[in-house]
Amino acid sequence: MTSAQAVVIDQDGERGVIAAFNPHDPMVQVEHDGQTLLVPTTLLTALGQSYFSLPTSFKTLARQETVEDQEALVIPVVAESLALRKRMLDRGAVRVHMTVGEREVVVDEPTAEDRVTVERVAINQPIDKPVRPRVEGDTTIIPVMKEVLLVRKQLMLVEEVRLTKTRVEVRQPQTVTLRAEEAQVERVALPDSHAPGENETQ
Repeated sequence: MTSAQAVVIDQDGERGVIAAFNPHDPMVQVEHDGQTLLVPTTLLTALGQSYFSLPTSFKTLARQETVEDQEALVIPVVAESLALRKRMLDRGAVRVHMTVGEREVVVDEPTAEDRVTVERVAINQPIDKPVRPRVEGDTTIIPVMKEVLLVRKQLMLVEEVRLTKTRVEVRQPQTVTLRAEEAQVERVALPDSHAPGENETQ
């Protein structure tokens, strides 16, 4: 499999171009800064479809020496070593839109409250000294006092009227006309019984 114009990035961030990359070839030609460098394929690590990383720098690979009056390219033997480095990459921005939703929730949590019942009890009794407030169980009793003008009524026996009944015999002479009936009996003689003119009065 070949890839045209693959990019190689060294450890310094420099970029080189591979004209034709074949992973089965032991060496590939990398063009960097007008020079052609031979790089072992075992040093290349794929970063994507057309990108590779190089664990060394192109400057190290580009050292040249003269061998028998000829300019030769010396490729050092390198070994891979793990070097970890972190850097921040700006991968983009995220815009978050906040929306406020409303929902109705029924809250039925019991709460405690104190209720005071006011009861007025009429006493209306005379006292000799002030009475202090007192507590009887859950009831607080607060006395209400006032000064009043005491007006007292009392019955007084002023006099006695004594009535004495006395029987007195009184004589008052009066003239009274009394009527009475008186019967007169006259005997009438029969012609042969008595002599004429003889009367009998009884």
